[in-house]
Amino acid sequence: MTWFKTVLICGIVGALFVQVYFDAKVPEAISERWTVKIIDAYLKTFGHMVSLMSLFGYGDLFSESARKLGDQFALTQMTGSPWGLGEDPELKIHDSLYDGVPVRVYEPVADQAATSRPVVVYFHGGGWSLLSVDAYDPLTRKLAKDTGYVVISVDYRLAPQHPYPAAFDDCVKVVEYILKNSHDLGLNPARIAVAGDSAGGNLAAAVSLRLKEKIRVQILLVPALQVLNFNTTGFIENAPYMSKSINSPENVVFWLNYAGIDLKYLPEFFSNNHTSVELKNSKYAEYANPDKLVPKYYIRTLALRDTELRKDFGNRELWEKIKHRLLDPYLAPLMAGDDMLRRTAHAYVMTAGYDIIRDDGIMYVSRLKAVGSKAMIRNFPEAFHHCMWFHSGPLRVNVGTRVVRDVTNFLKNHL
Repeated sequence: MTWFKTVLICGIVGALFVQVYFDAKVPEAISERWTVKIIDAYLKTFGHMVSLMSLFGYGDLFSESARKLGDQFALTQMTGSPWGLGEDPELKIHDSLYDGVPVRVYEPVADQAATSRPVVVYFHGGGWSLLSVDAYDPLTRKLAKDTGYVVISVDYRLAPQHPYPAAFDDCVKVVEYILKNSHDLGLNPARIAVAGDSAGGNLAAAVSLRLKEKIRVQILLVPALQVLNFNTTGFIENAPYMSKSINSPENVVFWLNYAGIDLKYLPEFFSNNHTSVELKNSKYAEYANPDKLVPKYYIRTLALRDTELRKDFGNRELWEKIKHRLLDPYLAPLMAGDDMLRRTAHAYVMTAGYDIIRDDGIMYVSRLKAVGSKAMIRNFPEAFHHCMWFHSGPLRVNVGTRVVRDVTNFLKNHL
């Protein structure tokens, strides 16, 4: 009887574990369903571990100890080891400071002696608040090896300790340093690309707006580009997928961190009540209006194709406090006016069909094309937000491999 009870208890605990950790709804179009469930479980486990750390006084989600743990979780998912990939005979990898900003440089050994090499400046994701060049090492070294170009990964300052414009300023500094010192670095100042995913995609777009023709190519992967509207079609139809991790509405907290806004206002942002009626009827709302800027064929849910945004509610008092930040195009690039969008670098924008911020990238391409700037959209219908992490390794997913290959081909053809 004792062994039976033990087995029964273990079975119940195991069932509860599976129910809690592997309950994610994953995109139907992905064949590696259990792989994605494991990816989702990793993210939830990280959240639970940080909660325990906070409970026992070891720092909150945005402490240095939690960030280091986040890097190790990311590396374990991508490589199978919390310590990453180690040395690579095909690359010279070294850390440096560019105008005081930490960077990691990846130089293909076969082209190291060249004096005028193309360069990709990469800004990592993590909601402007988490991760580092360490976490992104598998992806940035992959780009360097597959393109044969120098890749410079920027370790910009993180929010909430360093809110906007700290990260943006760091990224601009690095690119300007490369422009000024290209001869000494063996780089071609006419062949500079900026790239990034998620928050890093935001930074790449913002740097491209600031430096205009000095940048040749901008690579924006699942970029977060606006903070006015959290009721887009992408947000509504994709929130049920991986809803307790990468697509959690609670991730809006990263925007507040970056913008330097008190977290007590989170409920207002969740309900789209953080803007005013006047704003919802202004030109700025039109800059991020999916009804006009997202072609209907991107929307899987037929009932959402004919919806219109409500414009009759809002918290005017709160909006007056925060509007100077949320309308700043270097914080939210979709707020850039038409003149500012003209003559920007050739844009490659990748969006994921099952990403709550899918519509941001689609809207940005629509606006860039409308003013005559070169831009192309690559929407991967079955992709999720950070699928490019899993281009190889123990949790490889096919769409992640395809995204990285597509980015590589674009860079080789246009940089």
